[in-house]
Amino acid sequence: MEYKTNIVDATGQHEISLDMGLYKSDKGFVAELNSRHPTAAGLPTASEQLFAQCGLYRVTDAQMGVKSAKIREVMDSMNGIALNGAATAPGSSGISRFVAPAALLTGIQNDIYEDRSGVLGQFKALVGTMQSVQGNRYERPIFNYDPARAGRAKPIAQLAEPVTVGLLTHSESSGTIPVFSYGLEISDQAMDYFSFAEVQKCMSIMATYDMAERADGLLISMINGDADHGMAALSTVSGAVQTAKSFDDSITTAGTLTQKAWMLWIATHSKRAPITHIICGINEALAIQNRTGRPVVTGDNGTSRRIDTNEVITNEMWPSELPIYLVTDPNWPSGCVLGISKSTAIIMYESATANYSSVEQFVTRRSTKFRADFGFTAQRFYDRSFHYLSLTV
Repeated sequence: MEYKTNIVDATGQHEISLDMGLYKSDKGFVAELNSRHPTAAGLPTASEQLFAQCGLYRVTDAQMGVKSAKIREVMDSMNGIALNGAATAPGSSGISRFVAPAALLTGIQNDIYEDRSGVLGQFKALVGTMQSVQGNRYERPIFNYDPARAGRAKPIAQLAEPVTVGLLTHSESSGTIPVFSYGLEISDQAMDYFSFAEVQKCMSIMATYDMAERADGLLISMINGDADHGMAALSTVSGAVQTAKSFDDSITTAGTLTQKAWMLWIATHSKRAPITHIICGINEALAIQNRTGRPVVTGDNGTSRRIDTNEVITNEMWPSELPIYLVTDPNWPSGCVLGISKSTAIIMYESATANYSSVEQFVTRRSTKFRADFGFTAQRFYDRSFHYLSLTV
């Protein structure tokens, strides 16, 4: 089955053909369409033009004249809606129903990337790299940094080759993203009242809620390891786990912390993979907040004129503020304070795909049911960006 529409790409305005092969592509519908028909800089992509022509907007803006199509209009091939481009091309009948699954998935992925609120937004604030993959398989490089760490620069004679500081090699690993299916069934009565934007938001809420529910478990797996993803326990990484007592011998009670141990731990990791975020349970967060020896200014004006001088650290080895992400999962290791260097610590893979057979029935057999497969996982990217401070004694 083939559909026609008109778009403006880098070569001008012309008619293009769309078929079910777009949903079968390894790149995914949107990436495949945009790669076939690249647009000039500053212009909407081919997929954005197509969604707009079909009225498949993520938001409705009456002031700007942007109206998201009702589900009935999508199902009935946009009856009563004047299409810009799609309606003028022969073979455009049924195109909105054909395009709707791709628009739904794109909306879900965009909502995930744009979300900045709630647990999901807070979890993503810890993620240094996000990758969207088609299907449920991902591949990632595994870098071997050990030779480079062992080497040091040395003096060099004239015209001589420099000493090799280290050899950076890599291998690849692949993994599977746990995928969960979301089914959508639309009653005849609901088609007249729900818009595409509302349905897309409902599916986004389901996906983001599930992601938020799994966030704490993924963080725990970064500590304990995950054999399914080839991730060893953090304790196997040399120097990754340290105790607060090793920084301050005065600590004799488990679950407590001193200012000396806290600041020495942060300063120790200030040159390589400095700590930018803290991850811990509520008990550990209270231990940080109530640490012994924490400076408290009460009444004294340190800037008043006196025979004195105020010391100022010129090479501060700690941030002025450290955001804390609270884990509520009871399986979080007791006494664990995890510091990460955000930019290189965590990598996240997410996948949102339309089940092909479901799309085929939705488009060709005019089914009122639709299925989308969605999943995500996160893991350690650079082991030495993780610093585990244990409050055990």
